Amino acid sequence: MPLPRSRNPNAASALSPPAGQVAAAGTCRAIAHTNPASSRATATAALRKLYEGLFVTRDANNRYRIVADAGIGKDDARREVLRRIVASLGVVSAEVLAACTLYEYSMAEIRQRLRAFEKEGWLTKGFLARGERTLMWAIQRDLPRIGQVAFRRKFVLTPMDNFFLYVREAVAKKFRMGSCFVVFDGPEMVAAFTAKRRKTSLAITKFEGDAEARQILVRFKEENEIEVGEHVDRISDAEVMEWYTKMYGRGASK
Repeated sequence: MPLPRSRNPNAASALSPPAGQVAAAGTCRAIAHTNPASSRATATAALRKLYEGLFVTRDANNRYRIVADAGIGKDDARREVLRRIVASLGVVSAEVLAACTLYEYSMAEIRQRLRAFEKEGWLTKGFLARGERTLMWAIQRDLPRIGQVAFRRKFVLTPMDNFFLYVREAVAKKFRMGSCFVVFDGPEMVAAFTAKRRKTSLAITKFEGDAEARQILVRFKEENEIEVGEHVDRISDAEVMEWYTKMYGRGASK
């Protein structure tokens, strides 16, 4: 999840006042034409500063558009972004929350804001995970629902999914793997595997789980229309032909 950054006043001065024309024309050439003395390189550099400062963005047609003023300060924005992340997770520790923000927030800031959410009456804290001594925070109004919500979906979580950041610590503890695919049977992690991806296929290099987890993997393969198989550590025919061509010349491959 991209986090809001404070707008850099120096970025605006690099292209002020023709910023409004960026949205209309959407090209570096149009920016340069607003000032005959500026070069295309100068306009490109100025536009890059505006883009990095979140003054402009790109639309589906790759044209630049002005970002409307959010009307919110940096501190308030950071607080609300963190609030949305907590709301999407439901129950979370400070350490996992830091990982879910890709460490954009320091632990000190996260704990300070969690305490502020407690004072609001929105969050409450406690040892909410059975068998764990990690302090966790949960939404106050959701406490009566803990343990009461049924979830029976069977699915495969990919390491590219943002939710993997939430379960990464638990995955490492149970399966002793880092970045990997995780097989879920309801809320339970029943298997994990690493794989090499080649276009629309996955070659499994390591699998930890039982036969039932394999069946969930079969459904994952069918739903996503990809090939899933075991990785075979051998040299492919294409690599053999490439080596042969290099060794004996291009004519040998004909």
